[in-house]
Amino acid sequence: MAVNHLRLYIASRTLLCIGLLLLGINIAGTFIPLRNPDLYKDDLSLFKDDITLTEDQLWSSTVRRLDESTEEYVIKLNEAVNKGTAHYWDDRGIYRYNLRISIYENYLLFFASYLSPCLW
Repeated sequence: MAVNHLRLYIASRTLLCIGLLLLGINIAGTFIPLRNPDLYKDDLSLFKDDITLTEDQLWSSTVRRLDESTEEYVIKLNEAVNKGTAHYWDDRGIYRYNLRISIYENYLLFFASYLSPCLW
């Protein structure tokens, strides 16, 4: 009986530590930017002026004007996302440009990318 209580105590403490660690990783992720500033300086893609909008410019361009139709707004959003996205397919910059889902953004997808990298 005492052995079962000890196992339950150890398991609960282990899960508590894992939960606190994951919570800490999640909180740290709110302070770590996803975009590497070198993204705007390096010639990393096949397209000229591939990424022209910074993150702040991208968010400010998503504001809808009162006189704007839905069609115009959707076109504007599409262009903003296109200009704010780096189209990069080379494996050399996966970690430098944060192209792999980081552990502080989604730890489940992060670990899954190492278990089966061809799916992610």
